[in-house]
Parts: sequence; structure tokens; C-alpha cells
Amino acid sequence: MQAQAQLKPAKESLDGRDIVVELTDPHDAISVLKFSPVHENVGYATYGPPMLAAATWGGTISLWALNPSQSPLSSHPPVHATPKAQQQTGGPILGLSWQVDGLALLIAHSNHTIMKWDLTTNQITKVGSHDAPVKEVTSFEQHGTSIVVSGGWDAKVKFWTWSTPLTLHLIGEVYVAMPVHYLTCQFPLLVTAHQDRFIHIWNLNTIFTNSSFDPIDIIESPLRFETTAITCFGDGKGFAIGSIEGRCSI
Repeated sequence: MQAQAQLKPAKESLDGRDIVVELTDPHDAISVLKFSPVHENVGYATYGPPMLAAATWGGTISLWALNPSQSPLSSHPPVHATPKAQQQTGGPILGLSWQVDGLALLIAHSNHTIMKWDLTTNQITKVGSHDAPVKEVTSFEQHGTSIVVSGGWDAKVKFWTWSTPLTLHLIGEVYVAMPVHYLTCQFPLLVTAHQDRFIHIWNLNTIFTNSSFDPIDIIESPLRFETTAITCFGDGKGFAIGSIEGRCSI
């Protein structure tokens, strides 16, 4: 994978309260946004300023470093977004996840693969795969082990560990009978959302206690229409759901 043309610099919005960052290709569209982990109190390491990763349907992934202004003169201090790096993956990117140390990005790709962008080497490598486009990927560390979870349109949720820094080793998978549309994780909670309002729920502690990868529950969304967003609480004790009807549920 080769780096693309230089990223466009950020600029202030007309009212001066926002920072606007334009895509290199004006005909492309953003598919995923992810901020790098910076929460040291829960075990994440911080390497320099927070980073923003933006992936597109055209297959481009771009990084900006965010530097909040320290000026005390404004109640809305500006945020300076500095272009850092850009890569082209060759097709639509459907999901992103930062590695917990902030030094790499995992990419859920439409070409059926999971990719890893190592920011220390600026190289993108295929590290895993599904039998259909990979819709979501996430990672976490527990008991000294780094776990990666991926969900695909092949209706599989896969669980991986790293056999080498550039190779994922499959430790378990579950066929959930429906393509994965959304996936969210905050240890020990893992939740996936599917068509017809179905929700699968995992307690990830079971991976370590009895090597079980099966969900602990399958429910229907309490909302009336299809799910469009889902995210776990920061403490892993629940989750929120959004739907096309413009409502959310906790």
C-alpha cells in the first residue's frame, strides 16, 4: 500500500468555532471516524496528541493529530488538526478500530479481509479474513492477552489473538445466522446488531473462564424499526441503540 497525495490542511469554519478538514478526493465520502485511545486510567497508553482516523468508501484512510489550544481567552478554544498520514486500501472501508496502545489501526474491509496499519512502519498488512465483507472489528486487552473481535456479512463473529505482530490466530467463531451490521465492545460486554431488530449479547469473561464464544442472550431491539447505531457504555454495564425512526433506547 502506497501513501497517497498530501492531506489537505485544516481550516476554521466561517464562525470560527469549528475546524474543517476536507477529504483529498472531493467525490469521496466518509464511512467511519475513530479517535485514538487516550484514557490512561483504563490502561490505554497515550502517544503524543489524540489522533483522528477517517476512512472512506473509496478506500482511503487518513490521520490527523489534534492539538487543542491552551488559550484561556476563549470559551471555545480552537482545535488544530495537523495532517499526519494517508493510505489507500483499494476498496470501501466498513469499520475501524485502534489498537489499544494507539500504535496501529485495524481495518474491516469490503474485500473480506482484516488489515493492520502499523503506524510505526506506515505499512498495511492483511492479518485475517471472513468469507464476505468484514463489517466491524474491535480489540481489547484482558489478563495480559490482546483479543480482536470481528463481525462480517458472512454472519460470523470471529475471535482472534496475535500469533505474531502481523498475524491473527483464530481462537473461536460463532455463526449468528444474520450478517453483522453493527458491533460494539466494552469489556466484558460485546453486542452485535442485525436485520429485523435482532441483537446478540456476549459476556466476554466466558472466553477466559470456560472457553465459550457463544452469546449469552439474543433479544429484539425495543425500538420499532431497524437499528442504525449501537454502542456500549463506558463501564461495560449496558448499551444504547439508535434506529431509523429517530429514537434511541438504553
